[in-house]
Amino acid sequence: MNCQRGRIVLSYPAVLSEVKGETPVKFSLSGKREKVSVRSVKAGEKGLYDALLFELLPDENGEAECLLPMDALPHGPVTVRFLVGEGATRDIYHLQLFNCSGERFEEGLADNLKACGVTKVDRIEGHSRYDTCLAINEEYAEVLEGDELCVATGTNYPDALAGGVYAAVKKAPLFLVNNKKLSDEQKAFVKVYSPAFITAFGGETVVSDAMLEMIAQAVK
Repeated sequence: MNCQRGRIVLSYPAVLSEVKGETPVKFSLSGKREKVSVRSVKAGEKGLYDALLFELLPDENGEAECLLPMDALPHGPVTVRFLVGEGATRDIYHLQLFNCSGERFEEGLADNLKACGVTKVDRIEGHSRYDTCLAINEEYAEVLEGDELCVATGTNYPDALAGGVYAAVKKAPLFLVNNKKLSDEQKAFVKVYSPAFITAFGGETVVSDAMLEMIAQAVK
């Protein structure tokens, strides 16, 4: 699905995709043919900084593509910016991705936190947002009560963000799904937790009836 911001139209990858390694990007530019700058945050000796990754001149049809060096970008949520034009005529496309590879900059972060008086940092993480969600639920399994399971899409954040308040009040786990299938780890968690009923956040396009049926089947 193409996404457009001003003159910049992104055709690949989809916003909020999970990526790793060299990731192909394809986009097009309408109107005047000119260079497009591709920028993101990288790490240097003095910490994170805004870096120019590429300057690309689209072909005569306005098409361009490149390989994003995700191994050189921070692990986790990353924003890649595509910029064209100057001043009031500048267009900027913000592409949000989740980097499953990339560098972890914990040492510099720890130094900064110590300078602010923070002496201990606990990190709960997984290989993907779905694994991280499971890890959080498992970390706080002792405080989860009742027989309710809260479900939200993991492909975008607003439903989970809003639903997190409901889940916290109910002391129920918040379960992220991709609306395609459940991993073995997700099935195992559902079977152990064994909810009696499910609360889904969002419409059927993001949490389908088929996905809710998969969760129900995992309980059995």
